[in-house]
Amino acid sequence: MASFTVTNLLDFGTGSLRQAILDANGLGGTDEIFFDSGLSGGTINLTSGELLITDDLTINGLGADFFSVDAGGSSRVFNIDDGDDDNFLDVLLDGLTITGGSSGESAEGSGIFNAENLTLTNSIVSGNSSFDDVGGIFNSGELTVTNSIISDNYSFDDASGISNSGELTVTNSIISNNESFFGIGGIKNSGELTVTNSSINANFGANIGGISNSGELTVNNSTISGNFSRGIGGISNSGELTVTNSTISDNNGYFDTGGISNSGELILTNSTISGNFSQGPAGIFNLGEASVTNSTISDNDSKYGGSIRNSGELTVTNGTISGNYSYYSSSITNDIDSLATISNSIIAGNTTFIDNNTSADVAGDFTSNGFNLIGDITGSTGFENDLTFASLGGISIADVLDTNLTNNGGFTLTHALIAGSPAIDAGNNNDISALTDQRGVGFERIVDGNNDTIAVVDIGAFEVQQQSTAVPETSSMLGLLGLVIVASGSILRRKLKRKL
Repeated sequence: MASFTVTNLLDFGTGSLRQAILDANGLGGTDEIFFDSGLSGGTINLTSGELLITDDLTINGLGADFFSVDAGGSSRVFNIDDGDDDNFLDVLLDGLTITGGSSGESAEGSGIFNAENLTLTNSIVSGNSSFDDVGGIFNSGELTVTNSIISDNYSFDDASGISNSGELTVTNSIISNNESFFGIGGIKNSGELTVTNSSINANFGANIGGISNSGELTVNNSTISGNFSRGIGGISNSGELTVTNSTISDNNGYFDTGGISNSGELILTNSTISGNFSQGPAGIFNLGEASVTNSTISDNDSKYGGSIRNSGELTVTNGTISGNYSYYSSSITNDIDSLATISNSIIAGNTTFIDNNTSADVAGDFTSNGFNLIGDITGSTGFENDLTFASLGGISIADVLDTNLTNNGGFTLTHALIAGSPAIDAGNNNDISALTDQRGVGFERIVDGNNDTIAVVDIGAFEVQQQSTAVPETSSMLGLLGLVIVASGSILRRKLKRKL
């Protein structure tokens, strides 16, 4: 293994980054490149085209805030490809800002093109642009992004942040403020994508704001928020999508769907969908198969589609669907020839401006386990044996739960059941599919919440814990960063809306 030190900010000659990469490409084995500490605060301005890496290499930068490589709009920044589809290089880029990249026609990835095994850590990919291809990063190999920021990249009609057709893992990172005039704002995935402890926020794409998935997408402990689109705001899924312990919030899909549009397979667990807006369905538009478990859908705002519109196969177990507004439809609408099965769930406290002879809560034909709490069942079938506001003596949603979404513990905001709520111990233990409530570990799913010595599951996503007299203290798991990101996403969403 050879080691090289970059000693100047020139783009050619002895001591330059380009020369160090050329020398490393000519040697076998994994080589390393370091930078003289005296270069801290500097920028290498590329004048001789992209930096091509064709051998195993580690580049140790001086920190993304202190050192950058800038293509100045004249070329791509990094091209990581040895041209051999049967050989995969191992490349690490650490502590760099990668900016100013611009790829030509049919040249994917203005900031980084990767066809190998690339790990990007502690870095920033920002300010790269492309007219008809990917602005930030294009990956057809294996890409791991950790502790990094992909922001403020631009594409005219493709993905502005990241496009992945290989394997992509994003951990402890932020994908934000990327913009595509005709395409996708945040991430386009047709391969395998895992997002963990990360934020996809404040991106704009005319078709899709946050993530477009036609492959396999897993979202864990993450926030998809404040993304804006004329089409779908948060996530568009035509593949396989699993969302766990995550928040989909404040996205605006102006003409299509606010939160998630699913035509593939969706599994949503221990998550919250809130504050999304659309002329169509604000929370979820399902045309495929969707399973919603231990999750909250609240405070979404729709003109025609409600919080959920189902045109496929939908299962909701221990869900709380409350506080949603629709101008012209119910909170959940199950279309003709579609299947919606509801178990141990609260669908109540939703509002509509024009009732169209249906309730604000449910419309269509449903299959129920008979252990739900539905505010008003007018205009629907299947809930005749469930609890309703009328059957409970004309109560209101304030008699059931805290109408404010609150941090009651866990990774996401929830609606806590109030003392004496008719939802406490009113579910069916045989229909649960999880050992905890929405908040996760430490919050058991079957508890004797009314202290009658019989442990019965509560209706809804929240389970009252035995002898609990106060809301748990604010959990550090939500994090100040997440709150700041959501707020900034909301601000950008309003700004982008004014642009339209």
